[in-house]
Amino acid sequence: MMKQFYRLPRWLRIVLPAIFVSLCVGINAVAFTEMMTLFPQINPSQIFNQTILEQAEAKLASPTKLPVLPTATASSTLPFEPVSEPVPEPVPEPDTLTIEAKYGHLPYAEGNAIAMERIASYAEGDTQRYEMLHSDAAAALLDMVAAARVDGVWLVPTSGFRTIAEQRTLFNAQMATKGSPEAAALTSAPPGYSEHHTGYAVDLTDGTLPQAEDVSPAFAESFAYEWLLANADRFDFELSFADNNSQGIAYEPWHWRYIGSAAAKALFRPQSSAQSSAPLTIQP
Repeated sequence: MMKQFYRLPRWLRIVLPAIFVSLCVGINAVAFTEMMTLFPQINPSQIFNQTILEQAEAKLASPTKLPVLPTATASSTLPFEPVSEPVPEPVPEPDTLTIEAKYGHLPYAEGNAIAMERIASYAEGDTQRYEMLHSDAAAALLDMVAAARVDGVWLVPTSGFRTIAEQRTLFNAQMATKGSPEAAALTSAPPGYSEHHTGYAVDLTDGTLPQAEDVSPAFAESFAYEWLLANADRFDFELSFADNNSQGIAYEPWHWRYIGSAAAKALFRPQSSAQSSAPLTIQP
């Protein structure tokens, strides 16, 4: 067919396509006009907005009622259990302050060596050692020693601050001599349970006694002990283990402790310190 088309004269090959295109355009125009007559043009957004408006008017005409929840009464229960956070029970204040003892001795932490001051030199030669106390106790002790000398009494410190390691050596030696820790604890505290750890406790003797009787019952018969009983409280010292004491420790007339500062009282009298207002009980 294309060969026959190209055999036509040139002018006819130009005119025929033009006539065909014109006919197609005319036919489409007539068809579009007929369609617009049958179906008028409508904006799609108008259709959407009209639909929403109709739905809203329908809801206003017949509003939907919300369901009514049942009211809880004494004879009815809710369909669910209300959830609430658990309320913690208050912790009651302790009625007593309980301290666990070991063979009657109370526990004490080791004091800070930096806070200790030298108070005396004890013994001579290879056995010589320097005794130390907490600075508060040291100042009070030196005042007490000076006051005793005025009255003709020679107070000599024989033992002050001790580390836990030093106390362990001492206690082991007592066990070797006495045969058991219970027997050793009558005159020597186990390591970690000595008042000497605090730096506020000191052993005293009379300078007129021989060194072998320094820490012995003989001190109870000395003038130094009598003077201490009458005057030690003026310098805030007290006897730690009196005869028949509640802790069951053997009578130690040479062992005195300083209670003149808040820190010292908190250690030796916790029931009356700011740390607790509860009475003290000792659990063996």
